Amino acid sequence: MTRSKSEATPDGSVKKPSGHLSRREALAAAGLGALSALLSGDTPQPSAEQCQDHENDSFQPVVVRLGVVALNAAGFEPGKTNEEIYEEVRVHTGRITHTTRDAYQFHITEFVCNTAPDSTRTKEDGTTEYYYSNDQIKKIAEEYREQLDVQDGEHSLMLMAVNTAGVENDVLGLAFQSTDEDKAKGGNGPMVLVLSNKTGGNVYSHEVGHVLSRDEKNSDPSKEKQFGKGMGHEMVMDCLITDAEGNITQYCAVDTIQQLLAMGCGLSKRDKSDAVNEYASPVTVMGNSMVYTDADTKVSQVTNEVTTTEEHKPIYSPAELTFLDSRHQVECTTSTDGRYPLSYDFRKRFALAYSLPADHALKTILPKADTLVFAPIIEYIDKDTPFDSTDPDAAQRRIGVFATWDNGRGTALLDVSLFNKIDYSGEKENVIYADEQLGFVAVSGYDKTDGEYVRTVSLSSQEGTTLLDEARTRTAERNQLLLKPKQSNER
Repeated sequence: MTRSKSEATPDGSVKKPSGHLSRREALAAAGLGALSALLSGDTPQPSAEQCQDHENDSFQPVVVRLGVVALNAAGFEPGKTNEEIYEEVRVHTGRITHTTRDAYQFHITEFVCNTAPDSTRTKEDGTTEYYYSNDQIKKIAEEYREQLDVQDGEHSLMLMAVNTAGVENDVLGLAFQSTDEDKAKGGNGPMVLVLSNKTGGNVYSHEVGHVLSRDEKNSDPSKEKQFGKGMGHEMVMDCLITDAEGNITQYCAVDTIQQLLAMGCGLSKRDKSDAVNEYASPVTVMGNSMVYTDADTKVSQVTNEVTTTEEHKPIYSPAELTFLDSRHQVECTTSTDGRYPLSYDFRKRFALAYSLPADHALKTILPKADTLVFAPIIEYIDKDTPFDSTDPDAAQRRIGVFATWDNGRGTALLDVSLFNKIDYSGEKENVIYADEQLGFVAVSGYDKTDGEYVRTVSLSSQEGTTLLDEARTRTAERNQLLLKPKQSNER
């Protein structure tokens, strides 16, 4: 979770995977307004204001002067060479720039610091561990921050790469959120901390994500954005249910969100405990960053051939991209009937959003949730292919469903539909969400002219009833097939 300027954001997202299977992992183991001129002919006029306008013409990138300090205390064995650390940072800040399509640009200055850690503690095995206290890290960071060439309109960020010893919070990554206003009042500037001697890779882009934001003033302070106060962790709601002994009793289910919550669906947990897994989302490094590797698999829509290629997907979820970049058009609506193409083309609608009522059922598991968002998740994309490509063999997507809060800083993937892939033949739609309080069933599909879309159908209509009933039946049958081998083995 993100915290106020005086606190830190500890992360466990890079720890080794536990034995607990997410819904997605368990299934694999067994086989988200556009102007009226942009609306397709069968889409109604937007029923609410355009809640994030197209600002491409006035776009200015967020320029970050990033100071990378390799902390190598004399007398300690370094985990990596300094160049290895610098290269990791260059690669993963580059992925941020790629993901945001140049909305965030980094100018890196590299430093080496040989200051010894100021603290010690006794480990469980009785040995003594030397570690850097938070106060010491902050002091070192501010000393090097003064050496950055920060121009007007730019931001400074310090990345402390601990290559020897430990740190006070005994975590692999940490983000200290702070804004320019905080620093002007005498505080420390934004800083991230990574134990480079024990980890690396996506931990850099995860921790930096906690401070990324555009500066946007608003008459409503709750809607202001400031660099230094970035994204939180992305959780997941699923329908993988276990009994008291940890045995799986349900892999999946489809129903209205109200009924799913009533039957026990909820936020993905850590291991077999009741602790919510804040890092569960597989579609962002702000969730399960370990799912983002250097390779990906692609299934051709033409030949069905499976190939392994370099990975070029966005590293942040589409819900997070709406927070990071106002070029993405978000249409707010209350409509229960409409067809809405969603696209990465900045000239078109990117996401569809519904305000959640104060008594919405989702608040039982996500108390701060205030918006429901539909936006396109890129499942696969070829190297050098733009995110807005309309070639289904080069870029494959699905429509994701998200709950958001805190002006978009907080996000959760509502992974409540088993059959959520896009049928690029255009012959089939899949139910991806249903809501009694908002009054609609949402399906995703594909049209050769408009691309991937979300279509909402009134829940009280004959079509809405039929769509939901068919999805319930299909999913229940698949759930039984998945459970059957397990039940047979238990006899």
